Amino acid sequence: MVMERYIKNTNDIINFTQKSGIPLVIMTPISELMRRPYGVYPQTDLKYEQGMQEPDYQKKIAELIEASNMQLFNYNFGIKSYSYDFLLNLKKPGVYVFNTLEALMGKDCGLIFSDEGFYDRIHMKTRLHRIIADALYRYLVANKLL
Repeated sequence: MVMERYIKNTNDIINFTQKSGIPLVIMTPISELMRRPYGVYPQTDLKYEQGMQEPDYQKKIAELIEASNMQLFNYNFGIKSYSYDFLLNLKKPGVYVFNTLEALMGKDCGLIFSDEGFYDRIHMKTRLHRIIADALYRYLVANKLL
């Protein structure tokens, strides 16, 4: 039910901005992945441990996202694949989707998805805000939105 409301609310915003002729920039959510997810399933812990042991950063993040997907729902959409995929598949006029994860994966920033970048699962520290703001600025300029 939460995802259905998320989709409906997002579509309501899109419809409003399209009718008003306002371009809409949506940023995909991110969350702190290095923190052990809430899960009762052994698979959640196993996937988390695999991710934490993975030396390749790209593979590490993919494993940790899978662990996050298995996390018990705690009102944190964070970086859940179903919300992420919904946003990335929005192909509507005047709607621009900034892929935050992709923008950050190009950085050499192992701290981004750890407690060095977040106060908790979802609240980012100043340095991470600055990194994202810089990437978003480049995205807006590239799409002629500034």
